[in-house]
Amino acid sequence: MAHLHITPADGLLDEPRQIVLEGLAAGARVTLTSQTVRGNGLLWRSSATFIANAQGRVDLTQDAPVAGDYAGVSAMGLLWSQRPEQGRSSA
Repeated sequence: MAHLHITPADGLLDEPRQIVLEGLAAGARVTLTSQTVRGNGLLWRSSATFIANAQGRVDLTQDAPVAGDYAGVSAMGLLWSQRPEQGRSSA
């Protein structure tokens, strides 16, 4: 079973985090999506697709996405690449 680890789990949007997904099959393709609610209840979202390594692990501090809203290795890529969802709010 896959496990997602985010450290720290809570914090300000610009606080560095480590995001690791473990327990995948080697070579598995997995898409991670992040969503935040910002001012006036507007939803912001991003996603990125990764390939699990031989140990069945994806670590955003080491692995670049193969598709998605950002390119290259970036521990915080899922946050800084978020864009507002037009016409969508949390209300």
